[in-house]
Amino acid sequence: MFVCFLLCLEAIGLLNKSDHGVIVTRVFSKYVSIVRMLQTKYWLEPAGSRGAWGLDDYCFLPFYWGSSQLVHHDAITPASIHDDRIVQENANEFLYLDSLLFIKAVKRGSISETSPLLSDISGVMSWEKVNRGLLKMYQVECLGKFPIAQHFLFGTILRMDPASEGEHVSNRAPLA
Repeated sequence: MFVCFLLCLEAIGLLNKSDHGVIVTRVFSKYVSIVRMLQTKYWLEPAGSRGAWGLDDYCFLPFYWGSSQLVHHDAITPASIHDDRIVQENANEFLYLDSLLFIKAVKRGSISETSPLLSDISGVMSWEKVNRGLLKMYQVECLGKFPIAQHFLFGTILRMDPASEGEHVSNRAPLA
C-alpha cells in the first residue's frame, strides 16, 4: 500500500522519475525498517506466507529494488549472498543485502535451508538477470494475485483497468 501511495504522489506531480532513486533508498528503506521493527516487536504473522519457499515472508520489493541497485556492481555478485562478511559490510547500502540480513536475524539456519528460493537465485550469473526475473515474479506472485490486489484502493488517481476474460497478468504491459 505504501508503494501505491508513492505512485499517487507521482501521478499528481509531487514526485517525478528523477526522485525514484532517493525515494527507494531513503523513504522506502526507512519504511521497511519501521515495518520490520513492528513485525519483530509484535510478532506479526505474514499474510499469505509461502514460508521457506518465498523470497521473504513479508516484503518482496526490497529484493527487486535491491537487485536494481546491484546491477552494475563489479564486486558483489548474486553468489555473494553466501558470504556473511560481504552481506554485513554492505547491508546499509543495498536493500537486497539488508533484506538478507533481516532474514538471517529472524530465521535460524542457512539461507539454503530457510530461504531456498533466494539460495537458488544466487546461482544466476548477473544481477541484471536476477532483476528481470524478480520483476516477472512480482507481477505474477504479487500484483497478479487477488488476495493481494483486493486491498488496493483504486480510484481516479490509481486506476484499475479490468483484464478481459482469460487475460493473464503476464500479458499486460510491465509497470516498471
